[in-house]
Amino acid sequence: MRTLQEVPAEITPDNNGYEYFRQHAGATEHMVSDTFSQLMRQCDTEDCNAVLAAQPNVAQLIDEHKPLIDFYQQVRSYPHWYEPALADAAQALPSYHGIMHAQQLLFLQAWLAAQQQDIPTVRLLLQQDLQFWRTVLSGNNLLLSKMISIEAVKRHFSFATVLKQQIEPQQQADMMPDSWLAPFTPEELSLLQALSGEWVFGDNAIAAALKEDLARDDIAITEQLSIVLLKPFFLMQATSNDRAAMLLAQANAEVQPIQPWYSWVYNPAGKLINSVTPDYSSYQKRLEGLEPLRQQAIAIN
Repeated sequence: MRTLQEVPAEITPDNNGYEYFRQHAGATEHMVSDTFSQLMRQCDTEDCNAVLAAQPNVAQLIDEHKPLIDFYQQVRSYPHWYEPALADAAQALPSYHGIMHAQQLLFLQAWLAAQQQDIPTVRLLLQQDLQFWRTVLSGNNLLLSKMISIEAVKRHFSFATVLKQQIEPQQQADMMPDSWLAPFTPEELSLLQALSGEWVFGDNAIAAALKEDLARDDIAITEQLSIVLLKPFFLMQATSNDRAAMLLAQANAEVQPIQPWYSWVYNPAGKLINSVTPDYSSYQKRLEGLEPLRQQAIAIN
């Protein structure tokens, strides 16, 4: 788990797309108009081709959001994506709303290109989008950002279906980017990196909570005494090790052996904390659903 959290030597703040994203994610110029939001909501719930065809100002709508399009293009230009694990619960994640809206703007660009039968541009835009999210998918260091990446990949293939409806079957092969043709890798479909980040966050949160309780000026003497008396029943390193083993087992789809009841004699408070570790199998199923979507995308209708 610690090895997974080591920053690769080749990654620096200057070539890390996440660092640029983090610095600019909340910019006011990356907000979208109500017209755009309503249009994309309709696309999600109705026949998207019909919705877009009935909108006479798609090109104008794209032009109005050029700063957000430029932001997405800049984020995609970086060769690496590394997300540091959260140091504590007080540290906020950057907002992903802007980058998700930017992806939708790329979809509109691809739709216009398909309308004009500009297949090379459609293929280029799809390649840039999916290649970016597959890179992010491998580097997600938290469960929340991993789920966002899954949703972005799902939306990519969903809109690809909309695009394929506009072109002839013989053109569909020409529309397919290389990123569609390569199966998802075990690294992309693994929760291991994200769970290692959750492990670090959990350690930091537990240590911070213990430190804060003992440092509070308003803590009652009885509460302070309780913390001191319970301290021998909580071993930080053992708790961390046990939780790491539990998360590794889930990431590798392994069943941990049931511990005998007398194992609770050692580090009982730590075991109690770890007993509420969530079951992440549903998240793994979401990941495994991406490969069937890729296979459907490369099928010629």
